[in-house]
Amino acid sequence: MKLVNLIAPLAFLLTGASAHAGWSIKFKDPKGDDRGPGKYSYPTDAVYTSGSFDLLELNVTDQGADIQLDLVFNATIEDPWGMAKQGGANFSVQFVQIYVDTDHKSKSGELTALAGMNAVFQDESAFERVILVSPQPGARVKQEVAQKSPKHKNLLVVPREISAKGKTITAKIAKKDLGQPTDQWGWQALVASNEGYPANTDVLCRKVNEYEGQHRFGGGDDYEGDPNFMDILVSPAKGDSAEKDAQFKILSGYVSGADQNKWKRAVLPMVYGK
Repeated sequence: MKLVNLIAPLAFLLTGASAHAGWSIKFKDPKGDDRGPGKYSYPTDAVYTSGSFDLLELNVTDQGADIQLDLVFNATIEDPWGMAKQGGANFSVQFVQIYVDTDHKSKSGELTALAGMNAVFQDESAFERVILVSPQPGARVKQEVAQKSPKHKNLLVVPREISAKGKTITAKIAKKDLGQPTDQWGWQALVASNEGYPANTDVLCRKVNEYEGQHRFGGGDDYEGDPNFMDILVSPAKGDSAEKDAQFKILSGYVSGADQNKWKRAVLPMVYGK
């Protein structure tokens, strides 16, 4: 076989593997909306510094073999509980669940968020992947999902590397585990708090109660109907103040209380590139 006939397919493989490298998309979120439906408050312990759960940006970048996610917050990311020394990432209080709709087809995918979030997605925003950006070791994350939220087990993506620097948490994901992102994919980020001793029904998330405590958020409900997260993305994800009001309205749509038959989950949208 002639050398030229070998070079052509080899060149195709090499360029095809990196053809999407450099693609990126940025979602912005308004400052000061880290109050869930508008009334949530932080725990009282000093480790929960102001802005720790206030997401300002989600940036997604194709780096060839990896997809990089940069989560920018309104506070410096710290590791007061020494999660890095326990085999996890070098931050402690944040736990971000990123849901991805890869086909934008109604009811094509899963509609219920992971156990403990107390939320569902709109029919047109069903998701095919959920990326967990947790300071816990990856093995524990997988175990928690398998035990407490088994229907999400095959949708789970655990980043191969997670680190924090300044106000940014960065997660690197093998593209083979996520797929090739496009402008048509939908994204949603639920900003919760890492919980090392979660309830039997919660995947590593900290609860929101009626009144805040040392390690509990306040402003919610002591029953299980309220969302257990502080911030989300809202379309068009440009970061203006109208998105803050839209978030509060979306997350206020839940119904909790003593009668479980009357519970109603908050219904979440995706944010799409186009």
